[in-house]
Amino acid sequence: MTMGDMAESTGLCDKALEDLATPASKANKAINAVKNTGIQLGEEILSAAVPALDKAASMAQDLYKWFSDLDEGTKQNIVTFGGLAVAVGPVLTIFGKLYGSVGTLISNFGKGIQKIGMFAAAMKTAEADMRNAGAATVTLGDKMKGAAEKTGL
Repeated sequence: MTMGDMAESTGLCDKALEDLATPASKANKAINAVKNTGIQLGEEILSAAVPALDKAASMAQDLYKWFSDLDEGTKQNIVTFGGLAVAVGPVLTIFGKLYGSVGTLISNFGKGIQKIGMFAAAMKTAEADMRNAGAATVTLGDKMKGAAEKTGL
């Protein structure tokens, strides 16, 4: 094989590699780059988390040691009170929601009473207006009667 053959062969190899750069191969290359970056990021996060995990493990061991050294009665009390605390949480949440609902109900009831009061005031005003209109009608009727009498009707 001559140098010219080798140069031509290299050119053909480059052309073949360009032909392989299809959209699918480009996508695979990008996906692999994302995976590699994710691995690197994961390693950095784990490296940063190790001191916190070590501290949490140490605290868990200390808690275990403390709890295991307690007498059985104290352990039972802690478990009982812990269970009560877990059970009381949702109950307090329910009471809080009920309290809020009752407060909303009372507030809405007060608004309803206020609307009824406004309606009653409007009705009193309408009643007064109707009495005035009635009185004006009577006055008008009297005046019309007087005018009719004067004209002889």
